[in-house]
Amino acid sequence: MSKTTAKSTSKVPSIPKSQAKDVFAKLIRNAKTLDQAWAMVRKMFPRKEWGRVREITQKLSEFKTFTAAFNAAHGKKQPRRAA
Repeated sequence: MSKTTAKSTSKVPSIPKSQAKDVFAKLIRNAKTLDQAWAMVRKMFPRKEWGRVREITQKLSEFKTFTAAFNAAHGKKQPRRAA
């Protein structure tokens, strides 16, 4: 007799495209750490539908990288590198 197990995945409802920017900004703003923000974005925006976190960031914010978006939301300034 074969034993089958079902994966228990918590299904997050799909986010409408019209509200995606607001949801993305709220997730980043409410996260305490970069890792926590990354995990929340990964959970709310499925890769199959939205792509990688970097692609999500570029679609839904004015920043190119997730770190830059997080730092801007938390008022952190990145140090400038010498050219």
